[in-house]
Amino acid sequence: MSNSRLAMGICLLALTACDSTSLTPIEPMESTPRAETSSLQPPAEAITDASAFDGPRAMGTKVAGLATDCAPYVLDGYDDTWQPCCGGTGEGMSPSPVTVVNVQGIPVEVDTANALVVMANAAASENVQLSIEAGMRTMEKQMEHWQCFLCTQDSYYKMCPEDAATKPAAKLCDNCTFDVGNGPKACNSCNLAACPGTSNHQSGIAVDITTGCDQFNGVEALQTQIDACEAQSPAFKWLMANGNSYGFYRTVTVEPWHWVYQPWKGAGPGGGPCNASCQTGCLPLNDNGDSTGILNSDCSVTTCSLFGACSEVFGGAECISAFCNDGIDGVNVGELCMGWGDLVTCDAGGLLTETTACPDDQPCSPCGGCGSECAGGCESACLSPSSNGYSSGYTDNNCTETDCPPWTACTDEGGAPECLHLLCLDLDDKKTPAATTHCSETAEQESYIDCTDPVSPVLIECPWLQACYDTNAGGSACAFFGCVSPGGGLMSGPTCIVNNNSVDCGPNGEVLSSMACGEQTCNACGTCGPVPPEICNGVDDDCDGSVDEGVTNACGACGDVPQETCNGVDDDCDGSVDEGCPPPDEQDAGPTEPDATTEPDAPTEPDAPTEPDAPTE
Repeated sequence: MSNSRLAMGICLLALTACDSTSLTPIEPMESTPRAETSSLQPPAEAITDASAFDGPRAMGTKVAGLATDCAPYVLDGYDDTWQPCCGGTGEGMSPSPVTVVNVQGIPVEVDTANALVVMANAAASENVQLSIEAGMRTMEKQMEHWQCFLCTQDSYYKMCPEDAATKPAAKLCDNCTFDVGNGPKACNSCNLAACPGTSNHQSGIAVDITTGCDQFNGVEALQTQIDACEAQSPAFKWLMANGNSYGFYRTVTVEPWHWVYQPWKGAGPGGGPCNASCQTGCLPLNDNGDSTGILNSDCSVTTCSLFGACSEVFGGAECISAFCNDGIDGVNVGELCMGWGDLVTCDAGGLLTETTACPDDQPCSPCGGCGSECAGGCESACLSPSSNGYSSGYTDNNCTETDCPPWTACTDEGGAPECLHLLCLDLDDKKTPAATTHCSETAEQESYIDCTDPVSPVLIECPWLQACYDTNAGGSACAFFGCVSPGGGLMSGPTCIVNNNSVDCGPNGEVLSSMACGEQTCNACGTCGPVPPEICNGVDDDCDGSVDEGVTNACGACGDVPQETCNGVDDDCDGSVDEGCPPPDEQDAGPTEPDATTEPDAPTEPDAPTEPDAPTE
């Protein structure tokens, strides 16, 4: 664990305030846990007695989570009551049963419920209580939300021109009603809602977690609103820092309460009350690089005592000193310098055995002792990466260790070590500087990062209905979301977008034309109606990824099969060579010579002329 992280613990113990360090507001990446945002100062009094803050490996208190009924039952989020949105027909929509259990009396898909309860246990171990307001929705329930949402919208998502002309002006939510076949009822919420058939709530993997924050608006900077929500809501602040570690991601930019279980992005520790048992082990690391507790086999959480941290370095999960901890699978042994300039000593068992208060004029030295100088004994370089893959600081040639500021990590790819913002480093190797501008890697790809200043990057939000894509020049830009390919580049030509619409994308991501397919279906080629038939022309006419399939001749080419000729080749590709030709020995014989023994016939003499008959009397 780095010195700055240790200092945070001492700040808490001494009850001294740690100064805040401001950063340029940006939207945190879903794949990166939120980093600490406070600078660290030494405590008012140095701690010299190790027993004051460390002792036996006390386990602490077991923490129970959300009330859960594991009796499974089945709901169907996609039944045949689907009503088409924006000119769609609902063709192809079929029932899809979801196995759910009740969490706080609310149905949640069973795997999502297990992960949710494990996450809530971990939050409770840090005195943060999580509670949910919504989970699995049936088609009927989603249609209620959709109708209430549309009631307050001026232009039907601005994507349905056939409805915009007749749709009434937007109303206040308390003047809106919905009717899904049971008579009109008043709307009690007009929040953003997905078209029925497309919501993650209908799969049971989305939950609305109580935060107490309002929906974010498009007037203030997004990060400003996130910071304000974190300031007023311990639940939201904890989720922003830890939610991804348990498989939950915030997928709707303007909704602080909407979290979706997406384990394919990175699952949590597993387990849950509706499994037979949990895999015992440490909880995921927090922002300080420590695991705060143990996940027990009964899926409860045991929180480590103050200044303790969970480690698996000795085989099983147990709590050791947070000062001696080096991630879940490491332990620091020997003398360590603290961020405030004192020296501590850790034994091989991960316990703190001694502390030394170094004088102000002789701070702790990484070479050992107080006031020692290393005098060129080290090579300037980044520290080894921690368990999250990032390097938290660097040493200079005098062995002096410097911690990178919050939200940054060390890279020495440019020669000398420097601390760059996490969002300005390559997400794969976590040490190579990223492109000057690059997409923000959020689920919606609605923004990009400007790393012109790689220490204080700026989040550039794309306009309404636009998404980020990677340009050929190595940067990023915004274009209409339907013209941005899943791989990050641009698509050109016709393509399908949501609600059964077809758009024709220009070379720069602009929309050349658009069409609502209405009663027809937007096909694989991005146009309305049936897929064009495949013809033999060297083009993928039916847009299935294959060219000229099923329409070529026996030789695999277009046109008629060639005629067979006597050339030793299977010209007509029927598996036979030179069929219909004379045998080879006859083909090679020359012209026939006349028989030498036969004499030619002698010329015939003409008959003597016949005398004419005498005239008749």
